[in-house]
Amino acid sequence: MKNLLYFCVFYNNNYFKLLNLLLTSLRFFSKIDSFDILILTSENMRSEVEELSKKLKINIKIQIFDFKTIFQAACARLFIFDYPEIYNYEKILYIDTDIIIKKDLSIIFDLQIDNLLYALEQGTINSLNFGKQFFNFDKINPNTTGINSGTLLFKNCLKIRNLFSRMIGHINAYTDSKVTTPYTMDQPFINYHAISSEMYNNKLLNPYISLYEDTDTVTNYDTSIICHFSYPIGNFNHKFDRMKTFLTKILESSVNKTFNLEKINIKKYSWHAGFIYFKNGSLLTAWGNGNFKVLDDNKYLVSWAGFNHIIIMNEDNTEFMSVRPSDFDIVFGKFFE
Repeated sequence: MKNLLYFCVFYNNNYFKLLNLLLTSLRFFSKIDSFDILILTSENMRSEVEELSKKLKINIKIQIFDFKTIFQAACARLFIFDYPEIYNYEKILYIDTDIIIKKDLSIIFDLQIDNLLYALEQGTINSLNFGKQFFNFDKINPNTTGINSGTLLFKNCLKIRNLFSRMIGHINAYTDSKVTTPYTMDQPFINYHAISSEMYNNKLLNPYISLYEDTDTVTNYDTSIICHFSYPIGNFNHKFDRMKTFLTKILESSVNKTFNLEKINIKKYSWHAGFIYFKNGSLLTAWGNGNFKVLDDNKYLVSWAGFNHIIIMNEDNTEFMSVRPSDFDIVFGKFFE
């Protein structure tokens, strides 16, 4: 059985800009052949998902939901078991759209897990953001650490299915009561039901997720795979600018090693209707001469006509994907001479 990675995008079309950054980083830094990708969205956004799929050459599955309110849409991640093909998958990973991937996600899918909900440790349940309004502190320590719902890893099993069903039932009853929607949407419900049922683990994923809140400095950068720009909630422009800056930085980062240029020397690759040609340390293109720099054993910074492009080659240097950091334009090319 394969594994499944899924996202949710509803209401705000701007979040497709975040999703574009997320999927670009996923395409660039992670293998994608060991899991399927699914997006939960509304019918009026289907074409934008299909456009991203075509642009990035990623096979993206789509599940349509007709949620009536923003709160319902914010809880969409809990409806994953309504996806008709869900039984094809062993492990399931949900991540928010305000995330950049900087290493292979397969590392997370390969973790040994039980029938629990796995998430990043954050805060305590003595906070409304983590379920304070629902817990009985006569029965549980209010200093119990909570979980950040931006990344959720779980097995496709009946116990998790029932857990999600209880969360949805609670949310529906809460909505019917006309009480004010929680600031962190469904996160308090996820915390309450997972923690009170003792069906959670908020330790295993901690090395693999960096949480960028009011600062862009984290303590686990070297081990993290998922970089979550969770703050401030609902402020698209703030998140988008930080995510663009971060993705550009990691795209252009280099490793201090000596690499063998012979792997690409005297090789010409297609570039749209033109070409790029690596020749004895120089770069020739259909649009004039340029230059290139080795960033890693399969990653190159190529420049011409005032534009920089980051290229990552496949294992045998016959195909590449290129990202232009100025606007995140994507190009795919092949060796032909």
